[in-house]
Amino acid sequence: MDPPRHTRRELVTTVGTGLSIAVTGCLGGGNDATPTPDLPFERQIDPSRTYLRTQSDDAGDARPIDLSALGVNAGQSVRLERLGSFAGSSGGTGLTAVFSGSDRLESADVTERVPDAIDAGEDYETSPTYNGEAPTDIPEDFLVADNEGDRTSVTVTVPDGATHLFVAAIDNFYEDNDQGDPPLAVRITSA
Repeated sequence: MDPPRHTRRELVTTVGTGLSIAVTGCLGGGNDATPTPDLPFERQIDPSRTYLRTQSDDAGDARPIDLSALGVNAGQSVRLERLGSFAGSSGGTGLTAVFSGSDRLESADVTERVPDAIDAGEDYETSPTYNGEAPTDIPEDFLVADNEGDRTSVTVTVPDGATHLFVAAIDNFYEDNDQGDPPLAVRITSA
């Protein structure tokens, strides 16, 4: 007998004064069901947010991607692909990423802002900040796509202990960045 399969369902409910929320998840199968990865997954990457150190730059914090919510586990190979571009003083198509054992970021003036960063992929050395040339490099982050468009994706193995993934545009000054057309995004697929 085949194991039960999960099906995606979306529950939309109205709460309070007409605010609607949607909850999407895998349903069915019971406790012995094997979850299936919720891939492919796409998320727009706000190019004015980063997990890197900034200085005199009103950049926002990069939003973590919860790997367990996607059904992605340690030891699994995934392909990260850049979609779209961003506009700003440097603009481009480049993306870097770092796996983490939590969804936490330190304050923007800390060089290694991802306190639970876990090494994966080929190390990528990020440029110093535009203002003040402060170091930004996190030894555990890696290149997904370059700004020249020669490299648009990378395949990596999810390291032990990784629960989240942070992704950011390659830049050294973020506050002046806007989405390109099409917007900057990352697609995650099973490799």
